[in-house]
Amino acid sequence: MNVMRFRLHQLPHPELSIDQSLAYDLTILPADRMRAERMSTQVLPPSQRGPGAVKAHPESWVLLWLFCAAQRLQLTDGASFDDWANTVLDYDRLDANGELVGGTEEAEVEDPAVDPTRTAAPTSSP
Repeated sequence: MNVMRFRLHQLPHPELSIDQSLAYDLTILPADRMRAERMSTQVLPPSQRGPGAVKAHPESWVLLWLFCAAQRLQLTDGASFDDWANTVLDYDRLDANGELVGGTEEAEVEDPAVDPTRTAAPTSSP
């Protein structure tokens, strides 16, 4: 089963600081996606709806799915989609076990070692 789970980082109220953020783990149910499709006609511009819209505008649709899941769990305090979306700081994709999906930590990139005995062509001409 393809489970869509996210960890949502959100301000409890727009006037609070980032240090006071909350984190929720939300599972997107098929019913949430269905409600998001119906709601999309009210909250998304026409260019972000219809066939292929999820792939063309993934941020809008993920936020809409998260909003519908948060509404189902009564975590929106009755806010509209736009007001609620303004409180979202970030979200992370989770696997079925609730672990962060790979690549979320920045990998440290090392400079490649250069063999000093190897000759190379000059990079500029005199």
